[in-house]
Amino acid sequence: MRESIARFPATPTGGTPDFQIHLAAAASNRNLEHLRATSHDGGDRRSWPAATGRRAPPAAAADTDVYGRMCWDRPAPALMGRCYSVSNGRYGHPVQSRAVSLPALVPG
Repeated sequence: MRESIARFPATPTGGTPDFQIHLAAAASNRNLEHLRATSHDGGDRRSWPAATGRRAPPAAAADTDVYGRMCWDRPAPALMGRCYSVSNGRYGHPVQSRAVSLPALVPG
């Protein structure tokens, strides 16, 4: 993971970085709050109660990958449909408060 993405500059949630090849999907305020409360480098929703006073959504009760962050020094999980949303699996950036970015469609 680190070898693949650490060299790129930070990308804002819902924005395109200066190098214009990736797009980070927008996230709701609630999802941003959850992601900010999730420990960096592999954290998951189990850190929420202490940080936010909330519990994970019922649908995520048995799945610690939902709203989880990827680890820098482990292989990335398989990217499935809707991998641009942290609510669908362990698709959180290891340290930035956003989901992983996707290649942008660039005309030409």
